[in-house]
Amino acid sequence: MDDPRQLGGTNGDPRRLLGQVISGRYRIDEVVGGGGMGAVYRAENVTTRGRVAIKVLHPEMLGNAEAVARFEREAVALGRVVHPNIAAARDVGRLDDGSCFLVLDYLEGEDLRALVNRGALPQERALRIARQIALGLDAVHAIGIVHRDLKPENVMLVRDDATADVVKVLDFGIAKVPAAHEAGRHPGRAPLTQAGVAYGTPEYMAPEQALGGNVDARADLYALGVILYEMLAGRRPFDAADRGELTRLVTTTAPPPLAAMVPGGDVAPALEALVLRLLHKEASARFQSARDVVAAIDGTTPAAPARAAMRHADQSTLAARPMPAVARPVSMPTIAARRASLVSSPRATAGDGQLDQMIAALPAPLRDVPARALLSWLGLLGITAVVLFAVAVRSPKTLDALEDVAPVDGAATPGARAGVAATTADAPAPALATTASAPELASARLIGLVALGPLAQRFPSDPAVLEALMLAHAADKAGYAAAVGVARRLLEVSPKAAADEDVRRVLILGANGSPDVAAQAFDLIATRLGSAGPDLLFELVTTPATAKYPKERAAKQLDDPAVRALASPALLVALELRAVLPCARKLLLARARDAGDARSLAYLKPLVATTGCGFFRRGDCYDCFGNRAELKEAIAAIEARRTPL
Repeated sequence: MDDPRQLGGTNGDPRRLLGQVISGRYRIDEVVGGGGMGAVYRAENVTTRGRVAIKVLHPEMLGNAEAVARFEREAVALGRVVHPNIAAARDVGRLDDGSCFLVLDYLEGEDLRALVNRGALPQERALRIARQIALGLDAVHAIGIVHRDLKPENVMLVRDDATADVVKVLDFGIAKVPAAHEAGRHPGRAPLTQAGVAYGTPEYMAPEQALGGNVDARADLYALGVILYEMLAGRRPFDAADRGELTRLVTTTAPPPLAAMVPGGDVAPALEALVLRLLHKEASARFQSARDVVAAIDGTTPAAPARAAMRHADQSTLAARPMPAVARPVSMPTIAARRASLVSSPRATAGDGQLDQMIAALPAPLRDVPARALLSWLGLLGITAVVLFAVAVRSPKTLDALEDVAPVDGAATPGARAGVAATTADAPAPALATTASAPELASARLIGLVALGPLAQRFPSDPAVLEALMLAHAADKAGYAAAVGVARRLLEVSPKAAADEDVRRVLILGANGSPDVAAQAFDLIATRLGSAGPDLLFELVTTPATAKYPKERAAKQLDDPAVRALASPALLVALELRAVLPCARKLLLARARDAGDARSLAYLKPLVATTGCGFFRRGDCYDCFGNRAELKEAIAAIEARRTPL
């Protein structure tokens, strides 16, 4: 038998209640769990003979106001929602010794943590579980409750008749409950939550939650994204031993691409997009409701029979779901219902016959699919088709095949098919877009590498996409090599990018990186930047922050006659001024006056001083310049050419 000291102490020994009937109707049969705050029992309702679980707060915790408040908070949250995917609360009360108790559904199964610890799940099973979690969240969010601690440990998988993996979301102890619900039980009590305090489990916190900001239902959706990622990949998107480092990753770093983490790497673009949207750093860019997540999951599982079965299982769920005060449709019209409403409209036209044919052509199960879900699925399929087509068109084999059938100078080639030629003779196919749209580029920038990489594959010659990808890689020292590689591609497709300050900055970072990365950066500087290359080398040589190795290498390249041949007259003057002794610079004043720039000023302005040497440092260090009239003239001419900041 367990040591009572390990179960909360003698006064709080959970076994003290075994065999007792509490509240006149619940007989305590077995201790099934426990901790420092309380214990969980299997019990039987002596009236209905039904099994229940009873959570009891240890009596010694009654002096802990927050522990009691959190216990009651769970009762408030669970007592206001009835849903197949939420572990329902049946009763609440106090024992004779003052201990609080909460009566819950008795669940037999295993928590999701135990399942995930055994490895990644098949995608169909992971989506089935995630969908039920979203349905449960939809019910609690509808009455203003935010779970705030959604994680695999708080998701139970049970068997209901012949159905396995029935999800039950548990533990609303730190849920965010509307103030009106709290006030109803305890008027005047201050809210438990405080601004700037992060509640929850760090690995599953949304960025705004990890930073102690205000959270809403979208924080739960982020946690659902972490759980779905973990079910698919067998690991969380972010892990760190240090809490601060974990917060940094969650708030600033894009999650690793799901396709690279999932065993076999076979992840549909629509599924990856769904997970990335759930994990977006900005709450406004995530799904805005759990119901939207359900529709998106339906869009990634287009098998009609499976979707029809899920819809059938949802009927009681959606019908019983409490609706918020703000009006939302109780049910979603199907495609057939949409058609009926169109036909009855006075604006119906003869074109409706085509709509009849389209609806009739749909498989029977799809005619009853909610319109919004069907359209979401079709839209995602369309996006997937475009991406796959773009990838296929870039394949060398595909290009070879296209060349085999493409007409040259208007003449059909022997391999061309007559049917294709006849179809396209009068209406040439529209050209595929070669640049990303502003909205999709902006969205990819927000998401980071996991979105910019695929976008660059779709638009390999779009300078704006390549520049965004380059900067995303350069944000982390581990990505310098990749950033330099993208810079090379950018310079190939857009030579004018040699003057781009971002390209210069990335090459400076690369030049100061590891030897392998530095070699690539210096090669680009010497061969791809044209006249901007020597300028960048000079910057590396003269910047104090440049490390010893890249400084020496840059100086060596500047001595190369081929590199000097690319240098501008202004840079050549600066190089010569730097190379000679101060008095010898007098011979270069005329050239500096005519072609010099700010870089020459660094070697001329110190010569203006007439003191600093000799006794009491009052002597002229550069008396070779005489009255310095020519020196001052050269400086004035250079400064007159400088562009104002």
